[in-house]
Amino acid sequence: MKKTKLVNYIFILSAIIISLSGCSSFTDGKGLGVNYDRRTAGTILDDQGLSMRADTILAKDKELWQSKCHINTLSYNNSILLVGQAPTDELKERAATLLHRFVPQDQIYNQITVENPTSLTARAKDTWITTQVKGKILANKNIGVNRVKIVTENGIVFLMGILTKDEENIVTDLASQTSGVKQVIKIITEHDNN
Repeated sequence: MKKTKLVNYIFILSAIIISLSGCSSFTDGKGLGVNYDRRTAGTILDDQGLSMRADTILAKDKELWQSKCHINTLSYNNSILLVGQAPTDELKERAATLLHRFVPQDQIYNQITVENPTSLTARAKDTWITTQVKGKILANKNIGVNRVKIVTENGIVFLMGILTKDEENIVTDLASQTSGVKQVIKIITEHDNN
């Protein structure tokens, strides 16, 4: 029992160190610019735990799992985004309902579509789109890559983050101008840069 607790503490400490190691970076050629995550270290850890917990709960529901659903979760700032496909409205709603036990309803964004799951080819294209959008954000000196999370599902790019209005506009433009993107959906908390 003591060994298990020690392993858990080491894991949590490692996660904190890894999360905090990206707190600042060079953002322009004129000197050090801050590229920090606007969430607290505690919120970052909470978000990581929230995603793992949500995935575990959804995977344990045999009907969701066996009904050929394809559901992905993304967590940012104590909110959770559900994307993917479910064959019925009932299964789509069940996925969100299962998470209501530990996430307030107004912090669950259920963007699951009612249709058959996408093909592996479509998922590979989605991964490539996400990679391109992340690369564009990383290359842009005005946006901190830690301030927004991105996932693509069936050509629709979802953005979650804490951004100023200018940052939100830049990120939206970068995503919408990426080849293969059908739509951009934003779940953004506005940051006042004053």
